Amino acid sequence: MKTKAEPTSGPWEFVTYGVTTSQLEMMRRAGIEPARALTNEGQASIMGGLGDDRRLVARVECQADYKRGQGHTAKCAERDANARLIAAAPILYAYVKARTEAGDPEAARILDGLEAQL
Repeated sequence: MKTKAEPTSGPWEFVTYGVTTSQLEMMRRAGIEPARALTNEGQASIMGGLGDDRRLVARVECQADYKRGQGHTAKCAERDANARLIAAAPILYAYVKARTEAGDPEAARILDGLEAQL
């Protein structure tokens, strides 16, 4: 019997820099621009969970041209937009689920489609 896997708990976050927001602000005040948190292949990371349960959920690839091994320097608006959309998934799912529980038939149809993919 196949068991249904549960997705990583939210919140999910598109990790732009490998530091917290307060650390980023402090670095910028000191005139330091931190490196983007991208792989050498230009992949952006989506992290999920809280505290000790925080882990990698997904990596999103850059579709722009870049030199091999220099993907971390690539500017890629499409990758970043896709990463932000993926990171919003738990919030969007919770909203559709709440609308379904409130009796919204269109939300129920959408939720059925989403849950069929899980």
